[in-house]
Amino acid sequence: MEQELSPAQFMPEAPVKRGRGRPRKPDTELSAKTLANRQTEANRLARIEHGRVIDEHLKAEIESLRPELSMYSKYGGYDSERYHVESFIDQGYELLRSIGYDLKSIQMMDEQDINEMWESQFNTPIESWTHMSMFPDSSADELVWHCHQVHLTPALVRFEIKVLEAVLQWGTENPANFEHRSALEKELEARKRGEDT
Repeated sequence: MEQELSPAQFMPEAPVKRGRGRPRKPDTELSAKTLANRQTEANRLARIEHGRVIDEHLKAEIESLRPELSMYSKYGGYDSERYHVESFIDQGYELLRSIGYDLKSIQMMDEQDINEMWESQFNTPIESWTHMSMFPDSSADELVWHCHQVHLTPALVRFEIKVLEAVLQWGTENPANFEHRSALEKELEARKRGEDT
């Protein structure tokens, strides 16, 4: 019986391709630096995902507060009731968002480093940010000032309490150069008691 010949029999074998360098180490043998880098990246991705979830909830909450603006007069420009309420809502949103994304404080940075950081973060999505865009204690203090310029509706009072609680908790965890604590605590307690500050 004659064996059938195929063209593949006459083709030379293709050389076996091998990867460059050493074979990949199993995970148990990875260097401490590689493991640390992987953990840093995992932490970064978890921080971003947590921030996105918080951000989505905040956007819905902010939208639910927008109808409250109709209660306030637009007349007076930068001194109008509406301006103060809009500024309060915007600052509260930015503070809660920055805390939600677990951004680092700029409290202890010098002016040149802050300017460089702001330039690098300008026009980039918050997910890529590393630092807050404001001094959280001063921003919260300014937020309180805006709140004192108007009579807040109950929904806005609840939002102010939420912001102040978050900022004060953040300040407890990040005490370096955190100022205005006593004024913020005083405002929070007054609002919780139902006082119209």
